[in-house]
Formats: sequence, C-alpha cells, structure tokens
Amino acid sequence: MSHLQPDEALYSLLCKYLLGEAEAPERAWVEAWRKDQPANEAALGAIRQMLEAPARKPLPSASVQTPAGIASAPPSPPNRRPLPLRKRK
Repeated sequence: MSHLQPDEALYSLLCKYLLGEAEAPERAWVEAWRKDQPANEAALGAIRQMLEAPARKPLPSASVQTPAGIASAPPSPPNRRPLPLRKRK
C-alpha cells in the first residue's frame, strides 16, 4: 500500500476489513483504531453503509433524433496522454 496516499491506504484497509479480506495483523490494527476515537467507529460505519448499498441501475438510454446534417454521435476526444501525478508535500 505504499503507493497510496495515507487516506487512500486507510480506506483501502477498512474496506478489506469490512469485506473479510484483512490479514490477522490488519484486523488487530483496525480493532484498535476503532476503539481509539468515536469518530473512527462512525467512519467505519459509513464505509460499511456504502459497501452494503445496492448498486444503482444505469439510466435507460434515451432515443435522440438529430436534425439532418448534424452528426448523431459527439466527436471523439483527441488522444491525450494522462498527466503525471504530482507528489503531495
């Protein structure tokens, strides 16, 4: 998890814990973290709710009629390389 930012690493670990995928040392760390502050237990509960929420169904595609002479699909975006990530200070 060293490539993740601290918050990302924490949320990743908490998700692993809630999904039953955490190793024994990770589970022990999360148990201690939960007891450290009431806000930690609340954060874990919020993540649990997100994981248990039903997935949203995609919206039905709308049938759109376009006037003559106008392309029916938007133009493709130009090929661009992704920007490099900057390290936080």
